[in-house]
Amino acid sequence: MDQEGNLHQGNDIVGKIGVYDGEFAKAGSNLWTPVKAQPTIIQDPDLVPGALEGSNVEPVQAMVELIKVQRSFEMSQKSIQTQDDMSTNSSMF
Repeated sequence: MDQEGNLHQGNDIVGKIGVYDGEFAKAGSNLWTPVKAQPTIIQDPDLVPGALEGSNVEPVQAMVELIKVQRSFEMSQKSIQTQDDMSTNSSMF
């Protein structure tokens, strides 16, 4: 791919990437459809061949959230087990 969005196979141009502006909704797999009006094509997009897009997640923050959720789940699970044990033991008397 070059900076204009042309896709090359050898020396031949075999396609062109279209860059559009508008509101889109996921239609399945890798398909998107416009939501309201027809999207407008961006004439001079800023494409960087060979670049990789970064993640939209902060790994450390996501890990902290996962730990919080896991601890909350474990506390809830322990609470339910304790209530279950209490109700089982109290029915024996």
